[in-house]
Amino acid sequence: MNINWLYVLGFIVDWVIRIGFLIYIPRKRKPSSAIAWLLIILLIPGVGILLFLVIGSPKLSKRRRAKQARIDKLFEAATDVLNNELSTLSAEEQKRIQPIVELTRSLGKLRAVSGNKFKILPEYNKVIDDIVAEINKSKKLVHLEYFILALDETTQPIFDAME
Repeated sequence: MNINWLYVLGFIVDWVIRIGFLIYIPRKRKPSSAIAWLLIILLIPGVGILLFLVIGSPKLSKRRRAKQARIDKLFEAATDVLNNELSTLSAEEQKRIQPIVELTRSLGKLRAVSGNKFKILPEYNKVIDDIVAEINKSKKLVHLEYFILALDETTQPIFDAME
C-alpha cells in the first residue's frame, strides 16, 4: 500500500483551515451572515476563502473609522443645540422621559426633541385606520416609511388614501 503523504497532508491542512474558519467566522457577525460565509467556504473552499479574505471582514479600515469619527463629531455638534430642550422641563418630566432620551441617543445618535407624539397601538387594524386618518388630514405631503408594506385587503385603504 503506497500512501502519497502529500495528499494526506493536503487533506489535513484543508480540514484544519475549514475548522479554523468554522471557529473564526461566527465571531462578531449576525448568524445569517456567518452561515452564508460558512456555506460558501465549506461548499466551494477555494473561491469561498478567497472571497472571504477580500470582502468578508466586518471591520472598517482605519481611514473609514477616522472618517466616521469626524462625521460623528459633526453630528454631535449639530445636535447639541437640542440638548437644551430638556432643561425647560420639570424635574418630574425629565425623569419620566430620560429613558426615551437615552434610547434615541444609543440607537441613532439622534436627540429627542419636543413637538412629537406617539401612541402604542397593539391592534393592527386600528393602526391602519389611524394611518389613513392622518393621511386624510394632510394638506400637502405625506411621508410614509415602512420596512414592508404589502398590498392586501387590510392595507388597501392606505394605498387608496395615498392616491
